[in-house]
Amino acid sequence: MAYPAISDEKFYSGLVPLPPSEEQARIVAKVDELMGLCDQLEAQQQNRRKLRNTLRQSALDAVVTAANSEDLQSAWARLAENFETLFSAPEDVGSLRSACVELAIRGELSDAGHADQAEPAETLISAPRPKTGSRTAKIDRVDEPFPLPKNWTWVLLEDLLTDSESGWSPKCDAEPRRPGEWGVLKVSAVTWGEFRPEENKRLPPSLEPRTEFAATPGDFLLSRANTAELVARSVVVPDDCPGKLLLSDKIVRLNFIDPSVKPWVNSVNNSRYARDYYRARATGTSDSMRNVSRQVIHELPIPLAPRDVQRALLHKLGQLHALCDQLEAQLREANEVAAQFAASAVASLTGVNIEQEEAGPVKPPDTELVAPLRLDQAPDVRSQAPLAAILARHNGEMSARDLWQRFGGEIDAFYAQLKTEVGHGWIADPSYDLDDAAPEGPRKYPDGALVARVLVKEAG
Repeated sequence: MAYPAISDEKFYSGLVPLPPSEEQARIVAKVDELMGLCDQLEAQQQNRRKLRNTLRQSALDAVVTAANSEDLQSAWARLAENFETLFSAPEDVGSLRSACVELAIRGELSDAGHADQAEPAETLISAPRPKTGSRTAKIDRVDEPFPLPKNWTWVLLEDLLTDSESGWSPKCDAEPRRPGEWGVLKVSAVTWGEFRPEENKRLPPSLEPRTEFAATPGDFLLSRANTAELVARSVVVPDDCPGKLLLSDKIVRLNFIDPSVKPWVNSVNNSRYARDYYRARATGTSDSMRNVSRQVIHELPIPLAPRDVQRALLHKLGQLHALCDQLEAQLREANEVAAQFAASAVASLTGVNIEQEEAGPVKPPDTELVAPLRLDQAPDVRSQAPLAAILARHNGEMSARDLWQRFGGEIDAFYAQLKTEVGHGWIADPSYDLDDAAPEGPRKYPDGALVARVLVKEAG
């Protein structure tokens, strides 16, 4: 009842076109030749994709790190001239979003006249800091990572805080909480640029909740443990935050002297500049699980803009992100049209229509998924990378079978998505030898074949 089936009678009564033996041999030889060409094309496309990714990042780096306005204009002109080449898929737009944030926190998107007339940012830290004991940060001054516009200033994150606190991690049930129950938030709830309350584990009814660790609207939360790329990502909890959710001990809540600076600090903390800062200071022997201390968090240098400039830049960032949304949608539509055109071309050549099958129950694959898969470079939060997102939520590494089961799609769709994410460098290429593949010794899967190269071992 679970899978499509065909009776023996219908199966054996089917007609098969049978060419002469010599013609069979010629057809098989031609198919092998064409498959070899397809493998070459596939390899060329993957290499071109990697090269395009490198060129795009280099072009954006030149824009972000331009030393002066003339260099910035020149770097942007080069990017604009090659824009359609460098941005050809929806997942490419994530790096553009990141570049917009970098330009904003460096003051490159602010109006010079407005910034010159703004009240200096020092006024935001002029209020006396409440006494909460010894400082968490062990330094008092900032070594300026890059120059700032007039009336901006560098501060330590600690200079903006009253204190910080970690949550509580009791022994929880594996499944999420049900309505009316208490849950403990997982790190993945604060990792992806938005608060995800559904990412939680059920608190057993036998345990009394520690309500002092409940998440509340407006909380500034970040993770102190995650992959090297995602550690210390932050969110500001929205007003519609559901109740009965507790912070785990891997989530830190920062309490601000002036809560109005939270959106600005959140943008800075999630920027590539801050990613580099945390990556260099995170501890841990594996990239799949790195940790940062509260001292490291409190010592993050913050480029602090005047209050009015912060509002203007955040508004402008919202407009730019909306344009990025439009670009993503246009690229997605263009790729769908291209896929439809390719299917129509195949149909016109072969007389066989390629139809999209309706999603049905997940079937176990005919091959055994054996490769360990590991997160390589985490994608931007808006990139179409569901497999990398799953890996990131599970310490950056898991078996191919577990990843496929959590993906929840057909095995062919899983293979295709995995190939895409390996090609982008989000998931490490898991090429490996199978020591037990054959009696004659280990067998290295060929680099050009997706299923063999990426993750399968022939059944039996």
